[in-house]
Amino acid sequence: MVSIRARTALALLDHRSWIERKESNELPQKTNVKCRRCGEIIEGRVDLDNDLSLNDEGNGYIVRKGLIGGNRCFQQIEVELNFDSSRQLIEKTITGGTFVE
Repeated sequence: MVSIRARTALALLDHRSWIERKESNELPQKTNVKCRRCGEIIEGRVDLDNDLSLNDEGNGYIVRKGLIGGNRCFQQIEVELNFDSSRQLIEKTITGGTFVE
């Protein structure tokens, strides 16, 4: 049986390592896109700790986002971002717009 002190100490250590991980990553990953229809620039954000899903091969991560601007266009821009196992961006595709650097 684990004592309450031991559980509290483990929880604090786990929380401390979570904070260190959070500070080491550049969160969130930002992606700017331009709508093909109206030309509006839209900023998309990806939280590298919460938005990523394991890809089909199991060797990296993927995220798909649908972005809609604030103007009256309502054109959905679909963005797919692929990351390696260390959460570094390796490929990006877009439908309905273009990437803005």
